[in-house]
Amino acid sequence: EPEALLARYARAGETDSAAAARLLRHAGAASREAVLLEALRARIAATCRLHARGNATVRALLEAAANALDLDLTAVAHSEDRFWHAAEVRDRLALTRPVFAADGREHAQALAPAEELLGIEENPLVRTASDTVGRHHGERFSLLRRGFERALLAVRIEGVEGRCVGPMLVNRDEGHGVGYAGAVPTGAALAFTENGRVTLAGADVTSFAFAWIGAAFADRDGLDPKRDFAFGGATVPAGRTARFAHAFPADALDRDAAFPHAGASLPMPGIAIGETRLAFFVQSAHFSSREGAQIRRVTPRTHVAFADASVFAAGAALPVAAQLTLSWLEHRAFSVRVLIPPRLRGYAAAADPEALELRNALARALERFRPAGVQLAVDFVDERWVLGKGVLGTDTDSDPLARLRGGMQLWSAPRTD
Repeated sequence: EPEALLARYARAGETDSAAAARLLRHAGAASREAVLLEALRARIAATCRLHARGNATVRALLEAAANALDLDLTAVAHSEDRFWHAAEVRDRLALTRPVFAADGREHAQALAPAEELLGIEENPLVRTASDTVGRHHGERFSLLRRGFERALLAVRIEGVEGRCVGPMLVNRDEGHGVGYAGAVPTGAALAFTENGRVTLAGADVTSFAFAWIGAAFADRDGLDPKRDFAFGGATVPAGRTARFAHAFPADALDRDAAFPHAGASLPMPGIAIGETRLAFFVQSAHFSSREGAQIRRVTPRTHVAFADASVFAAGAALPVAAQLTLSWLEHRAFSVRVLIPPRLRGYAAAADPEALELRNALARALERFRPAGVQLAVDFVDERWVLGKGVLGTDTDSDPLARLRGGMQLWSAPRTD
């Protein structure tokens, strides 16, 4: 209850020091040797029951972790994708409070322990990146990937010798591309996040970026009838029928497109399991034509020859225009993370701010319960909210999974310099 704890230990008119002395007596009774010995017996008995019932399951790991910390499980919830599991737990050791009878005598009454969360994240997400490779205009390449499911791409493009003008990355299998309507200076980094935000040298430039979803075509040398988009017909595989590209913003591919736009987040292409075919482009100049007094500019806009900006693509060997790195969040296979209540940090010594000794001790206690071949790590439930990682919840959120995954505390961003 949202009430000062010390006030519960005071008689009417008593000072705080008298209430504190009474609180210490009740705390001592709650942690006396007989109580701790009984808690140890309960822990050993629970360990035996767990082994008899069976190890290497989510439930066994949750109960074993709770038991090692002298906690009791009250309820367990599982996420729809089965990667997250949240257990509501209570401390077995109960503090008592005084209740004063009419005759002045004092009786002890147990205080209900707070509801806390214990969790498991199966196959936790880690960032995986491709090699950084120099790419030229029109280059087609593939990435091979293992994993559990399609993942969204993050893209990092570093300019090379002034040739990185209007860069664009295309997932040829999805028919989905993203680009930037500007130049990436030599050595500067243009970054697209999975959330569709774009920065150049750390500054937000989403209003100068664009995306499109539609059909992507390869030339005859790279034709794959089973995977390439094609016009309708009986021989076209399902889902490979070509359609006009839909741009974000709507006029982004027009030759007269105006930037900056409103700056809405962009839909990002993904990377599939197995082979994903991609292509990289920069703005490649093409000559316009004149019909009388009218000049017809090249379409799409990415091929318009802007003076002192666009790069002509000529010669058999095109020069490198950018250093390209792709990354994505990948579920780490054969790995599990046990998340424990953050207040347990308080048991760590000053020289061990991350409570490594406690976490390693719990990991050793869970060795007999974890599945063979699965790497186990112990961490604290993080109540801080991180952009792009968690969903900002509330202190009263009744969904244990949201409380476990989201983070409810706003905090100062860490320094990056």
